[in-house]
Amino acid sequence: MEDADRAIVYGVDDGDAAETVRLVEARGNRGLAIKADVRDGGACDRSVPRTVETLGRLDVLVNDAAFQMALERSEDISPEQFRRTRLTIVFGAFQMTRSAMPHLGEGSKIAESGNIVGMVGNEMPVDHRMANGAIH
Repeated sequence: MEDADRAIVYGVDDGDAAETVRLVEARGNRGLAIKADVRDGGACDRSVPRTVETLGRLDVLVNDAAFQMALERSEDISPEQFRRTRLTIVFGAFQMTRSAMPHLGEGSKIAESGNIVGMVGNEMPVDHRMANGAIH
C-alpha cells in the first residue's frame, strides 16, 4: 500500500491533513483531504463518492477515527464526552464502512484500527478504553 493514492477524511486539524496530502504527493501519488465528521452518516455518504470520483476507485478503507479528551479522573467524564468518544470511534467506523461497501470490489479490504488500551487498559479515561475495546 506504500505506492497508493490516498484520501484522508479528517475532523479537526487542517494543518495535519494538508501535511499528510503533501507527503502522499511527494511520493508521486494523489492525495485528497476531506473535512468531515464521521459521526454524521451523511458526511460519510458524501466523502466516499467524492473519493471515488477524485481517485477513480476505493480499494482499502482504514477506520481510524478517534476522539480523546484528557482528564485526570474517569469520574469527570460528562455524558456528552462519553457519547462523542463512542460515536466518533465506534459509530464512525460503522458509518464509513456502510458508506464504502457499495464502492468496494473484489479483493478490497477494510481495516479497523483500535488503540491498544482497548485490549490491555491503562490509566486513560474509561470512555476511550471502552470505545477502543468495542473496535477490538
